[in-house]
Amino acid sequence: MDHPQKYNGRQVVVLGLARAGVAVAKLFHEYGALVTVNDKKERSLCPEADELSALGISVVCGSHPAGLIHEGVALVVKNPGIPYRVEPVERAAQLGIEVVTEVEVAYHICKAPIIGITGSNGKTTTTTWTGLMLEAAGLRPIVAGNIGRALTEASLEAGPDNRMVVELSDFQLKGTRDFAPRIGCLLNVYETHLDYHGTMGDYVDSKAKLFANQTADDTAVLNWDHPICRNVAEAVRSSVLPFSTKTELDYGFYLEPPLTREPDAAGRRLVYRDRQGEVHPILPAGSWAFREATISRMRWPLPPWPSPPECRYLSLRRC
Repeated sequence: MDHPQKYNGRQVVVLGLARAGVAVAKLFHEYGALVTVNDKKERSLCPEADELSALGISVVCGSHPAGLIHEGVALVVKNPGIPYRVEPVERAAQLGIEVVTEVEVAYHICKAPIIGITGSNGKTTTTTWTGLMLEAAGLRPIVAGNIGRALTEASLEAGPDNRMVVELSDFQLKGTRDFAPRIGCLLNVYETHLDYHGTMGDYVDSKAKLFANQTADDTAVLNWDHPICRNVAEAVRSSVLPFSTKTELDYGFYLEPPLTREPDAAGRRLVYRDRQGEVHPILPAGSWAFREATISRMRWPLPPWPSPPECRYLSLRRC
């Protein structure tokens, strides 16, 4: 898609009146687009409808009416949870109209570098901790996305000195085209959401879109314990940073000793092996002093963007 400002005077249809849909509708309206918001729920169940109507935005509730999607529509932005098999989305595809999710829209307006985090499990925890660590480092993070706050809304307040930490679902990523986070993290991939995707292949491909537009200047953080994550790494063009709890890696983060050896080892620790082979201890694994260790042992504050090579530990040098 183009930058939202290029839709001035053009018709944009927003499918779904959830938090993200409202934020997207307001954004395009402010840029002068002719916005129609559609939700199949009855208007009485759409409390946001009156707010948008008061701004002069057309709101259609109760169904997906015939004629909603036509040749004059320039863009469709759909709620991530709406399947691609519903009539207005299929109609858009037939007419060659681009269909995206809010993540794609937000990417075009976000001035802050983006850290995108996805996976079948653990997204919210990892996103939360990443935000807390960056906050402790004084890097002014903004946490948004699938974790609760609409990414479009958050992106409007983000500047180059912020760090945008985004929890991303496969539903959101599937509807992206240009989205390219500076750091992308794939935690794991398990068989799920096949009622939405139809096949495991489509599910994995949606997750992998996190890395599709990254360049050599970006970083892909991948769980080396998951075969699917390793397979995804083969097509990644950015710098791959692996992590593992089960394998001692030639490069990346891992537990020493790995969980596959001495599972009850009292002295287990998280370490980082750099590309020169030097091993750097990070913190004791499973320690209740994790918060204190995170702050005291991980070389806070982290350097500003971009930072020198000596920022070794979390490889947040590109965040």
